[in-house]
Amino acid sequence: MHMRTTNFIQLLMLAGSLFFYSCESKEQPVDHPAPLPDSIFDKITELDNAQLTLSGDLSHLIEEVGLDENNKEKFFPAELKITSGTETIELPLRIAKRGVTRKSICDFPPIKFKFKADTLVNRGYSKFNTYKFVTHCIEGGDQLTIAEFLAYKIYNHITDKSFRVKLVEIKYEDQSERIVENIKDKAYMGFLIEEDQELAYRLNAELYEGEIKAIDRKQYALMVVFQYMIGNTDWNLTGGHNIKWIKQSAVPSPTPLPYDFDFSGLVNAPHAAPHPQMPIKSVRERFLQWRGKTKDELNEIAAQLSQDKDEILNIVANEPHLSDVKKEEITEYLNEFFIQFLEKGSI
Repeated sequence: MHMRTTNFIQLLMLAGSLFFYSCESKEQPVDHPAPLPDSIFDKITELDNAQLTLSGDLSHLIEEVGLDENNKEKFFPAELKITSGTETIELPLRIAKRGVTRKSICDFPPIKFKFKADTLVNRGYSKFNTYKFVTHCIEGGDQLTIAEFLAYKIYNHITDKSFRVKLVEIKYEDQSERIVENIKDKAYMGFLIEEDQELAYRLNAELYEGEIKAIDRKQYALMVVFQYMIGNTDWNLTGGHNIKWIKQSAVPSPTPLPYDFDFSGLVNAPHAAPHPQMPIKSVRERFLQWRGKTKDELNEIAAQLSQDKDEILNIVANEPHLSDVKKEEITEYLNEFFIQFLEKGSI
């Protein structure tokens, strides 16, 4: 069973802390001194049916512990070819295995791409050069990868204060020939996640790592409802687990941005399990992680999402790479949320 270090009981005891006396933000855009050109992520995102080929000694992703002598990510040279129709882009980069839990459970772990910044700039792209790439993890895991991608896309639909993602087909060319039988001549699905700094730039914000005394109340409530809707409890504010923070100069309180939804009920991965101190036995059971005094704000957001029900379900229905079986499973799971709210009038 997956174990987390966060003490769940301790988190519950923090209910009623300063997090819940947060301000209602009034956003005002802050202009950047000079606009940057599109990033390599923007370029890949705009390509239709983008296909990637990652080549290099990929045995490092399987055999290495992933950390160097300074306990930092260990990067290795590789090359990425990006193809769409007749267009091809080839870029040198360095890669490292990433993730905490997934490093131990994945046959093929998620990867961090680190392009050479000067190469990107010289080719007319912006300086953003480090991206997370979510792989298939286990053989036959493509449908789980696509399901997690859809969780991101649903949150993109709900709010622009979210990490953009791009689903791609990828092939792995292992030049070491030590793991070639696992991946040879196969195409997998994976997705790129927008870089933290790039997201902050897009939202006219800065990444925030200071003390959290108050948060953007509306955005916090929206995130809680979303996490409840997809059945994800693998996050917490106190430890910043699977949460990034941004701060806009004209907004009084930092804003939380969730990521990593592989342990959600929507994805329903075979390795996923709630924290053992959670009062649920399965990730398919929803549990509301909310520290507010009432659920009025949550119910307002749930009502808004219910009005967007068809659009949210269409995000799933219109994904061509998702199997009919997985579409039906995810649609049924989301419908449980909408039906529960409409019948009870409350989450």
